[in-house]
Amino acid sequence: MKKLDRKKLKITKFIIIGVVLFITLLLLMFNSGVAFLETLSGYVVNPVINAVDTSVEGIGKFFSGFGTRAGLKEELRLANEKIAQLETVQSVADEVKAENERLLALFNESEKYPSFKYEYAKVIVRSVDDYSATFTLNKGVADGIKENMVVIAPGGLAGKIVQTSEHTSILLAIIDSRSGVPALSEASRDMGIVNGVSNSGTTAGYCIMKDLPTNAIIKPGDTVITSGMGEVFPKGITVGVIMEVSKGNSTSINSSAKLSPAVDFDHLESVLIITGTEAE
Repeated sequence: MKKLDRKKLKITKFIIIGVVLFITLLLLMFNSGVAFLETLSGYVVNPVINAVDTSVEGIGKFFSGFGTRAGLKEELRLANEKIAQLETVQSVADEVKAENERLLALFNESEKYPSFKYEYAKVIVRSVDDYSATFTLNKGVADGIKENMVVIAPGGLAGKIVQTSEHTSILLAIIDSRSGVPALSEASRDMGIVNGVSNSGTTAGYCIMKDLPTNAIIKPGDTVITSGMGEVFPKGITVGVIMEVSKGNSTSINSSAKLSPAVDFDHLESVLIITGTEAE
């Protein structure tokens, strides 16, 4: 067995030596300068060289591509940072634009009642719960705000101030069930009281105009304004629009009407507090 292994080892050595000599001969022929020998050896050497070149080129491209991808990744990161910055700037710009639109809406509302003096205020707390609808404003006694001052917003009447502190005040909205506003139909001049509504423990987004005459001729679509009665709400401020009318009958002597408020209380952000008149 050992003799057989030594014999195989000798054969293997001879084969290896033969291959090395053959390759060496091919290389000598390839670089001999003799065209015939170069051509003959080229059939064997060239494919090997091309295979090696292709492998090296592929490896080079891989690392080159790796570098390019790393560069692209960095470019992508920088681009994302720029986008984030632009989005922040756009967000600020959008908020400034929205604020300008709110101020313009308030200005236009104030132009309807030029005889009043106003204090601009922002809503800082919204409290609409089961029975009430109040808004905390960022202006108070230090700004000359007092209880019972009337508040308007884009659209018309928002309510009145019911509580003050040094730097804040509480607005009782007309949709609050505790609110009562003397009002009249701008078209028919029928008078009544506009109250907030609480249905099944939930503050409704509408009001009811009560105590209307039995023979009131108000109709859906009529605009309701403050009547000036009661000496709290000045006359002529838009309260809302009639939605439905319930005529008086044997069980309900007075007529009533469902009223859609002129102010959008769901999106109330800023208001004007009437602090006096220009004549004062």
